[in-house]
Amino acid sequence: MVWEASNASSRFPACRGVDGRGRADARTAARKGRLKQCVTRGVFAHDMSFEDTCRTAARLGLKGYDLEGPEQWPMLKKYGLTPTMWPPGPGGTISNALNRNENHAPLEKAMHQALDDAAANGVPASSL
Repeated sequence: MVWEASNASSRFPACRGVDGRGRADARTAARKGRLKQCVTRGVFAHDMSFEDTCRTAARLGLKGYDLEGPEQWPMLKKYGLTPTMWPPGPGGTISNALNRNENHAPLEKAMHQALDDAAANGVPASSL
């Protein structure tokens, strides 16, 4: 027996917009706008271009894209996606972050620059 998407979507509302093989339907699903979900590149096929992942995320009604730095912000903006969780961000990593007093001065400068860059690109400061 072949699983039919039309059958599934009538019985399971969560299956609407998915074809019989579990792929997203070509149509954009209507959204109520209550959930503002984000995605990361890792959930897409490895051979998809970044632009294709952005296009798909936007079509699915997602609002943001996690873990992409400033070099990708223009593409995200093109598809109406908000950059979220900038890796590793201006705050450094565990071994060279604000957890060490000697790193405070250089990181303060980097963080101010990152905030300025985010503001200039319409990226929420909470993403940094």
